[in-house]
Amino acid sequence: MIDGVYEEDDTSSSIEFEISQPEYNPVRENTDRLVKLLANFSALKSNEFDAMRESKVGVRMERVEDFFNYERDLKWANAILDCVNEMKDLNEESWARKYTEIVFEENCSNVQTFAKSMVEEKAKLILERELRVLSEKFTTYKVAPEIARNSLGKATKKKRSNKPESRAEESSRPVEIGLKSGDVVELDNETFPWLKEDSIVNILHIEQGNSGTVVAVVDARTKEAKGIEHEMTGYENNEKKQDILPIIKEKLIMAAKCVATSRNKSVGLPVGLKNNKSKELYPFIIYAWKDRAHDAKRVYMSKVSVENMSDKSETKRSLQETGVTEVILFLGACDKQNQKSLVALFMDGDARDAAKYGAGA
Repeated sequence: MIDGVYEEDDTSSSIEFEISQPEYNPVRENTDRLVKLLANFSALKSNEFDAMRESKVGVRMERVEDFFNYERDLKWANAILDCVNEMKDLNEESWARKYTEIVFEENCSNVQTFAKSMVEEKAKLILERELRVLSEKFTTYKVAPEIARNSLGKATKKKRSNKPESRAEESSRPVEIGLKSGDVVELDNETFPWLKEDSIVNILHIEQGNSGTVVAVVDARTKEAKGIEHEMTGYENNEKKQDILPIIKEKLIMAAKCVATSRNKSVGLPVGLKNNKSKELYPFIIYAWKDRAHDAKRVYMSKVSVENMSDKSETKRSLQETGVTEVILFLGACDKQNQKSLVALFMDGDARDAAKYGAGA
């Protein structure tokens, strides 16, 4: 969860900075100060001259000394010259720096409050997402009775022996990953035949487990699958579309988390098609994820271990170099109304036969 808080995202700031001096002009400010200095110095000398001229003979010399007070007048002259030099040295960079200081001073507390609220909101969303993943894993997890008995027996023996864990288990270091969300990877046609040719695809998400497992979620949709996806309800305009895309990505991320955290690298999902009619086209098991709701969105995906790919595969070599061990392939998404068309695409067959293999369920 802490790592999720530090992840960068494309969330834009909604805070608006305000300033009480929207028309701040450093030249005008220095000019006003220079005028004030000159006026005050001129008034001082004028008053001393009048006092010297009107004084009686006995005090005139004292007034003369006041008028010719060189040390004091030198301080005034230096102040005036400093002001003039500041006006000469002003440039665009100093203007921007001064303006930035003013904005910071007037908005510091607002920024701190805004940052705190952003962290709290993001932490809440991450916690909700992690809880949904945990809930889904509990919902889909099944254990055979015999395996459960054996596991409980081993746990009891381990507790009795009370032996310390091996150093290898204690020192599981994070794997260095050479890919991130937004990068691209090439899928070769021999390993992924439905793409018809070697294709550059986008990395949608990277999930790292605790045991060295690194899962890459890649966009492996065909042009036809994207066309069916765009026909489902919610793609009428960009605003509605932005409500659907996070739902699809969230389901893909949840599947990646299941693979990354489960011992058997399980997707944690039911098989989407009861029988894949064309193993040559889609050689991997196709899984489906849908909400329990009317006309729920369907998300279809496959999972393949990098080590199970052919040694001749260029994709295997590049993924191994970047530290990826498992791949979630996003194959397509649809609603119930368009499910037969998408399933038929997976089978390379007719939509009329799609119901036999899981469409409409």
